[in-house]
Amino acid sequence: MALLDTTWGKACAGAGIALGLLLVVDGVLQLSGFGASELYEGDPNTAWWLRSDLDAEVDGPEGSFHLQTNSLGLRGPLPPQEGDWTLALGCSTTLGWGVEADEAWPAQLSTLIGEPVVNGGQPGWSTHQAVAHAETWLDLGPSRVIIGYIIRDAQRSSRPDSEANASPWWSGSGLMGLLRHARGRTEAPHTVGSVDSARVPPAAYRDNLARLIEMSGDAEVILLSFPHQEAMTEWETVQSELGRTWAPRLEDEAFFASDPIHLSANGHRQLAEWMAAELKRVPGT
Repeated sequence: MALLDTTWGKACAGAGIALGLLLVVDGVLQLSGFGASELYEGDPNTAWWLRSDLDAEVDGPEGSFHLQTNSLGLRGPLPPQEGDWTLALGCSTTLGWGVEADEAWPAQLSTLIGEPVVNGGQPGWSTHQAVAHAETWLDLGPSRVIIGYIIRDAQRSSRPDSEANASPWWSGSGLMGLLRHARGRTEAPHTVGSVDSARVPPAAYRDNLARLIEMSGDAEVILLSFPHQEAMTEWETVQSELGRTWAPRLEDEAFFASDPIHLSANGHRQLAEWMAAELKRVPGT
């Protein structure tokens, strides 16, 4: 029995030392910036958003680009305190993944129409995340809201966004952060996995869009079917039934050659020019 007690005692002592060292290493890694995410806050499975006051160099489809956010976690300037302004909601296609802030379509549209356009793009977001978290920005009182969610909603996934479970506690450890850093994973926390379902099926997409329109209050709302190369007919039909819809089409050359989802700087320019022309068709704009 004494031998057994001694053996177990040594084993427990060794396990305690190993655990202590592991906690120390994890703490050092988190203090060094290898926490839950270098770019995002929130839960990577359910709802995430860019960190506020971010200033980072990020790997894009064709080279690195600068990603800087303001105190609201948005790319570009803050909403103005007075006067008319537009809020552009969407995923990384609105944010301008792979291009500089002044090359993304919200910034270019702002220059073309002479009115502030606030970039509300959040990488990886579908309407599911938007309904839960975009109200903070909508409450700031934009006079126009361009809702550009469709790409991620129609994206195939292992389960709908509404069925996502919260991440396990250890996903925010420094060791997991180091692993993510080594793998170079920066674009968006959401993992697509297998292709059994759309992230937001058309019926849920309708409900989410209707809720976002309601949350927009008295603002003019435009539903943007962001340019895409794959068919998204059911989601586009929902948009057309709910309100004023923009459905611009761009040539394949407007997208990054290695990334058929995101527009190049030239593609963003083409889209902004198309939008500016559409706005001029409406009296009073």
